[in-house]
Amino acid sequence: MNSRELNHQLVDLIIEGETEWIIFGNHHMDENHLTLQDMKRVAACVYVYQPTVLGLANIGITDQQIIYLVDELRDNTSLEKLYLPFNAISDHGAEALAKLITHNSSLFELILFCNEISNRGMVALAHSLITNDTLLELEVFCNPFTPDIADKFMSALAGNRELETLTLFTDNSGMALPKKLSRQLERNRLHHEQSYNDLHQLSFLAMKRQLGESTSPYSPRLGSKR
Repeated sequence: MNSRELNHQLVDLIIEGETEWIIFGNHHMDENHLTLQDMKRVAACVYVYQPTVLGLANIGITDQQIIYLVDELRDNTSLEKLYLPFNAISDHGAEALAKLITHNSSLFELILFCNEISNRGMVALAHSLITNDTLLELEVFCNPFTPDIADKFMSALAGNRELETLTLFTDNSGMALPKKLSRQLERNRLHHEQSYNDLHQLSFLAMKRQLGESTSPYSPRLGSKR
């Protein structure tokens, strides 16, 4: 992908009124030659048109470019999903994204698989989850970190009640999340399901009261004699 191809995709998304922006580069990484100026153009469009999903996949994003994008997204409240797979993001870029997670309150999903993030960047991402209370899904498999990084996430998630999905390893890697960490994620999922059910029940009761069904003549009032 080059600057002209990127512009064409951006224009198409804007003209069609899309709120989910997914931009794919060429299959061969060495054919993707985007510059910092290109990323500035993407950030400006996101600022103006406020998409809920931004996907920049396989376009050779570097740390310099992602650091700029993160700085522009710091006060963004519309973006819910950020997809950045198959790029060249390493530890400095991951540290910038960790700061975004710490301060951002609208982002639900962050997809970073198949980049160049090692232990240093992964530790930063793990630490960001200590204070984050909105992120539900984080995918970071196929990055050059060591398996023991799972322990860092286990410590960071001890008090986290939001994250439901953490993908550190692929199914065929022969590695899996520690059982304690898997149980924590499962507890978070169940907590969200219960919260949703409770909210649904409260909404139902409020609707009944609004419609006056709670005082229906067919339902005995409290303290009445049958």
